[in-house]
Parts: sequence; structure tokens; C-alpha cells
Amino acid sequence: MKFNSLIKYALRFIFLQGVLTSFISFYFDTFLISNQDFKQGIYLNLFEDTTRFLPFINTDLITVDAFFSIMIFVFLIILYSTKFYTYVNELSYSINKNLLDEYFQLYLLWTSYLFAMFFIFRFENVSRGYLFILSFLIPLVLLIMRNTEFLSSLLGRSVTNETFLTINLEKNSNFRNLRIITFRKTLGELQRKDLDDTDDLIGEIDKINKVKKINLIVINIGDKTGIKLDLERYLINTNKKILLISENKPVFKTSFIYRQESIDDVFFTYFNNDIQYGAKYILKRILDILFSLFGLDIFSRIMVLLSLYLVIFKYLSMQ
Repeated sequence: MKFNSLIKYALRFIFLQGVLTSFISFYFDTFLISNQDFKQGIYLNLFEDTTRFLPFINTDLITVDAFFSIMIFVFLIILYSTKFYTYVNELSYSINKNLLDEYFQLYLLWTSYLFAMFFIFRFENVSRGYLFILSFLIPLVLLIMRNTEFLSSLLGRSVTNETFLTINLEKNSNFRNLRIITFRKTLGELQRKDLDDTDDLIGEIDKINKVKKINLIVINIGDKTGIKLDLERYLINTNKKILLISENKPVFKTSFIYRQESIDDVFFTYFNNDIQYGAKYILKRILDILFSLFGLDIFSRIMVLLSLYLVIFKYLSMQ
């Protein structure tokens, strides 16, 4: 595993550990336990089991929240060891467009683990209804954290509503099963285009884009090691996502930021100039929401004070 991928895995693990532990602790105190006597009983069960089987552990560390932290840590270790819950890479193959399949896999794994832990460690007198709801909530959080497509949809932009245009990519090509392509709607294909005739190619792209906005442009450059400078600049400056597929590692004449993956001796070069999607969009959308809430909080108070002033002024003018 590459160092950058390892860092992404570690950061996502730490983030999920914090979010899930905090959420379950809050949910447990707020919904699962109806009074403190029941919670004390669970604590005594944990204390008894720990002193019996792990006597070397300091009894001051035995808390319900500490148990949840360890429980989530072990679950994430199990989850990360599976093949289906890995870091989602857009430049990987996906033959399944239905996120429900991924959700149910997470649901089955989480539910069996949760009920087993509660049974083994004698979590008694918990609300069965709220426990049932909890079994659905955690897999949903995991699904959201894994799929930027899903997270973007929740923030107002669904990837399934986006479009893509392919150039020199066969209709039966296995590359169409790439995750970055399979979730989007096709606008058509431009076949047997001469990539050296950049004026004609750019004109075709602009013509299609005027009728229906293109979000992703996929170009198969075959055995070429690069594209002409004016086409390269056009793709870099256009407000689109670009994916180049090539048999050889491409060399660019312009310096810009891009991501490159190699699968089965085929190079996939991807760069995203569309701020309305992906991590840029998610960050921008979250900031928009936070600033909107902040502004609403401030201006709502001003509006209330202004309304009171107008009411008082009107009342006094009538006297």
C-alpha cells in the first residue's frame, strides 16, 4: 500500500473512531438507558467481568464509555480487514450502482457484532426499540463516510444526475465499469476522433456541452504518450472533470495537479477542475452551511430587536 493511501486509511480510521464512539455514548445515555440505576447495573457487570478476566487493568479505567471506545476500535479493525469496506477510489472498477448492497453488508456485520457484544457483556435493561434503530444508524454513517457520491447527494448534488462524454472509448470497453463512470449518465460517444485535430475535437465537445452540460470527459488516447498542447490547455482550463486512459504513461507539457493510477498495465490520469464536486464541493458546501447558520443566528437577533423596536415605536406614537 502506498504511503499516501496508508495516511488516508489512518486518518479515516481515527475520524470514524471518534465519531462512532461519541455518537454511541450519546445515544446510549439519551435513548438506550431510561434511568441511572440501569446504567449502574451495566457498569457493575463490566467491573465484575474486567476484574475477573483482566485483573491487571486499573479499575479507574473501567467505564461504559471506555467499553464503547474499545468496542468500536475492535469493530473497525474487523471492518478494515474485509475486502468490501476499503477506501473508495474513483479510479477503481465497480459493477454495482446500488448502494443498498453495500449498506446491507455493513448492516449485517454491525448488527451481529453489536448484539453479540451486548449479550456477552450483559448489557441489560436497554430499550429494544432504540437498540433496533441503532442497528440501522451506524451502517448508514459508515456508508456515508465511505462514499463521496452519497455524501455529495446528501449535501445537495447527486452524482447520478451528472453526465459524462467518452472519446475513442469502445461501447463494450471494460473501462466503462470504472466507478467514476458507472454512476453517471452518458451523453454519447465520439468514436474514431483524431486527437491531433484539436480544433475539430474541441468544437465537438463545446457543441455537446451547449446542449447538455458535461461533467466528466473521458478520453482514450491509446498508445500515445501525451496530447497536443492546445488540447491539454483546453482540458486543464475547462470547468470539467477529465479522465485520460492510455497504454503508456502520459507526459504533459504543462505543470498542473493530477492523480494517476495504473490498473492492468493501463494508466488512468484524472484531474478535477470542477469545484462543485468531490472534496472541494463537500468542503465548500459545509462552509456555506456553517456560515449560513452563523449569519442566521446573528441577523435573527437583529430582526427580533428591530421588530420589538417597531412595535414599541408604533405603540408610543399611538399614545
